[in-house]
Amino acid sequence: MGAMKDRWNHTKEKVKETREYTNTREGSIFGFTVCMIIIVVLLLFLRLNNNNSTNNPTTTATPNPFQTPDVTSDVEKNKEEFKNILDANYEFSYTITANGSTTTYIGKTYHNKESFTRVQNGVASAFYKLNDSYFNSNYATVENPYQYQEFMDIDNVLSLLDYASIEENTGSQVTANIYASDIYDIVYPESFYDPTSVITVPADTISFTVQDDQVTSIHYDLNNFITSSTSGAITSLTIDLTYSNFGTVEDFSIGS
Repeated sequence: MGAMKDRWNHTKEKVKETREYTNTREGSIFGFTVCMIIIVVLLLFLRLNNNNSTNNPTTTATPNPFQTPDVTSDVEKNKEEFKNILDANYEFSYTITANGSTTTYIGKTYHNKESFTRVQNGVASAFYKLNDSYFNSNYATVENPYQYQEFMDIDNVLSLLDYASIEENTGSQVTANIYASDIYDIVYPESFYDPTSVITVPADTISFTVQDDQVTSIHYDLNNFITSSTSGAITSLTIDLTYSNFGTVEDFSIGS
């Protein structure tokens, strides 16, 4: 009887321990489940709140005080006004005046081709240009008949404006200072010059006329540059470039 009683008591203890373990385990599972539900609810709440903030048109982002403002300079705005010239379809009149002697070029441009007449010392001569080649009225290849053509190159004009100092901009007329060192570097990059002497050369000017937001003429006053670069052999140089009838020039043939 004593042995049976001991086994019975032992069995009761095991049952008690099992119940306590089961209750503890069930309590832990229940607590874990409740915590997970709370976390999921919080995540859903945060996500919905974020979506509402994103989709709300009245929400204003906090400005970054260190962000550089997007400012377009006068030079960049001016470049946009050269679009018609860059499209290379126009009629033109170029006038070069050096030491009082004038040479004019009147013609038309159609992309990579030109047809023009040069008037020099009272003599008119017809020329054609195809890419970088020039031809006379008999379609024979000739040397470049343009004087100071580097200043007619619009890419050079735009590069000079990158370094120019805008002095006046009335909307229809823009004037900028250009410097001898920049002219050498951009227009005559293969030339050698003394920086210490060039820096003392006063600035020259480039100006252009704007109509309907597009440049129609360019004027150079290069007296200071030409005087210093020719050691006084030429003391005055002005270049006037006028453009008209944009987009109206039709294709034409060169040669027979």
